[in-house]
Amino acid sequence: MSLATARGSSALVVAAVSVALFADSLLYSAVVPVLPGYAERLGVGPLGIGALFASYAVALVAATLVAARIGDRVGRRGPLVAGMLGVTAATLLFAFATGYQQLLAARSLQGAAAGVVWTAGVALVAHRLPAKRMGLGLGVVMASMSAGLLVGPPLAGILATAHGFRAPFLVCAALVGVCTLAQLMPAAGPAPSPARTPVRAMLGRGRFRATLTAVALAAAVLSMLEPLLPLDLAGRLQATPMVVGLVFGAATLAHLLVSPVVGSVADRHPAFPALPAGLLVMAVAVPFATLPGSGSGVAVVLVVVAVGYSLVLIPGLSRLTLDVRATGGGYAAACAVFNLTYAVGMAAGPVAGGLAADHVPLPGLLVATAVVLGVGALLVHRLEGRRDPACPVDPTHRPRTARDRPLAAAPTGPRRPTGALPPRRPRPAGSRTSHRDHRVPPTEGEPMSRTGLALRALRLWIHGASADPTPDYDIASPTYDDYFTSVMGPHSVGLLDRVRITPGDCVVELACGTGHLTAEIVRRLDGRGRLAVVDKSPGMLAVARSKVAPRPGLHLGFTEGDMEDFLRRQPTGSADLVVIGWAICYSQPVRLLRDVRRVLREGGQVAIIETRSTALSTLREAFEHVVADDPSMLTSLIRVSLPKSEQVLGKWFRKAGLDPVILEQGEQELPITSAAEAMDWVERSGAGAGFRDSFDISREEEIRARLGQALEEHRREHGGLGLRHTFVLGVARHGVSRAAAA
Repeated sequence: MSLATARGSSALVVAAVSVALFADSLLYSAVVPVLPGYAERLGVGPLGIGALFASYAVALVAATLVAARIGDRVGRRGPLVAGMLGVTAATLLFAFATGYQQLLAARSLQGAAAGVVWTAGVALVAHRLPAKRMGLGLGVVMASMSAGLLVGPPLAGILATAHGFRAPFLVCAALVGVCTLAQLMPAAGPAPSPARTPVRAMLGRGRFRATLTAVALAAAVLSMLEPLLPLDLAGRLQATPMVVGLVFGAATLAHLLVSPVVGSVADRHPAFPALPAGLLVMAVAVPFATLPGSGSGVAVVLVVVAVGYSLVLIPGLSRLTLDVRATGGGYAAACAVFNLTYAVGMAAGPVAGGLAADHVPLPGLLVATAVVLGVGALLVHRLEGRRDPACPVDPTHRPRTARDRPLAAAPTGPRRPTGALPPRRPRPAGSRTSHRDHRVPPTEGEPMSRTGLALRALRLWIHGASADPTPDYDIASPTYDDYFTSVMGPHSVGLLDRVRITPGDCVVELACGTGHLTAEIVRRLDGRGRLAVVDKSPGMLAVARSKVAPRPGLHLGFTEGDMEDFLRRQPTGSADLVVIGWAICYSQPVRLLRDVRRVLREGGQVAIIETRSTALSTLREAFEHVVADDPSMLTSLIRVSLPKSEQVLGKWFRKAGLDPVILEQGEQELPITSAAEAMDWVERSGAGAGFRDSFDISREEEIRARLGQALEEHRREHGGLGLRHTFVLGVARHGVSRAAAA
């Protein structure tokens, strides 16, 4: 599926569900001002009117439970269409009801249809939207609900006044009917798969409980304000019903406008603690609701409350659906739990507020509510950071990772080896390295969540916990040329084409890798001169040695060790050329280049090719997504200094006292079409060097599965992975004028 087709399909789903929820909310809100008068005309008393409104909630809960069971088995579009037909039928039944029983049946049918529409509709969006646009899509869906709530009451009031009680229902029936037809439009997409993780298992996870707790609190507070604030406005400010409606309408309008924005921010910044922040925003604003001396002032307070409410509802629903996707749960069942939790909060808020209002003045009650919200924010934050055991899944199901894929199944190409991946080389007993000594293990009970990623990284930085890429390069050394050199090697040789190498020159090559450039330098020296080569990886160095045969007139030396230490030992002014291929990122570039300048003769050159910071963005974003989701798996930092552009490389040259001669950038698309191939390439090409040393090794298979899943989601969304290795190359000279000036 092409990128445009994928986006179009997702947009169609969001539009269809938004229309459905708009129609349902329109009918729900249109009934509120009309139904009491309609019931009175039929001779129904207060008890009957109360039962009429209560029947909606009872039917909604029952239908939600049914929709949860069937939605993940038969699909979501069918129940959604059935729910919309139910809404249409309920609307027509309202219009032509001639007795209380018919009104009761219509209201019950309306509630049941709403339960199906909400559960199936949100589940359909959750199932079909890519992860990177989940928050935005759900924000648009929730905004459509608010639009229906805003339009319904004035539309119903105007129509009922002008044309009688049946007019609002007939107009709504026509609108709902049109919306129902929109659901019949086909939209290609994946069929629902059976849930592998039951909701009851997900309820044991801290993040899932954190989401439900925040949603219940936000719903309870908002529903508590709905009956209490109108009484305060009427008694304290003598506000008319119109003023009260405008005050609450401002909050609804704010929710409508903010929801898509909040959803988009949640997509772009998954580490932002939206749920605790939303509860805290509500906590700060709620006590001020009784202080303004005008309706507009109260409206401003409610707008702030609505923003906090949106920060809870939209990211909470988005995160819940993404957690369901990650664990293999059922979307409809999870959305049903979300809806029921919201309903519980809406029911508990007015009851608790009413009971407390009999004993506590409203200002004091609102202060107490703020305290509850603050405590709730802390509780949600702690639940978010709790390390959860893996959800029990179907024992026959295991995520497919790169290690599961036989190499013979890979697409043919020049870089596909036939050998097996060598096992990780064990460290000798008692051996120590500076990198391993500073690893920071995951701490049990330490608050870890998306919000903790920055703190985790800071802690690792303070402890100096740096991942050592050498073991991963050792592992990749047998396959490095087949995977990396076969693709990027021509660009490396192109670097040598931009410098002068003549027989008899003295050349220094830092981080030679498997010797691809080493062999080419030897060929160009033509048996005369000196070539000093260094690499930290024994595996890489062994492959490099095997490529070069000794020559009588060529002084060739291979050194195993750190390139910066090696360079410091070289005599001043001894080299005609220094070559650094794909390795300056592992140093402090300016400091290394100052040593290079010292080693170069006047007029000598340094040639560098390096990966740009924008390279392999799909892989980088997948990695960041996995780490942001659970920072506790990170035990050390992969420290690299990748230039963003050729201008950055030029700046490094100039700071080191070198004169840039050539500065270029380029890119190479990788022939990779699947997540499994991408994972395989990262490991066998050395692109993921440092990976094993930066993560909790006991969770390696889990991390691989998560990375593979994130890559597969990107492939489905964009119609491919689009992996491009962007790079810069540059040549600089040790200028005579600079040397004299120094």
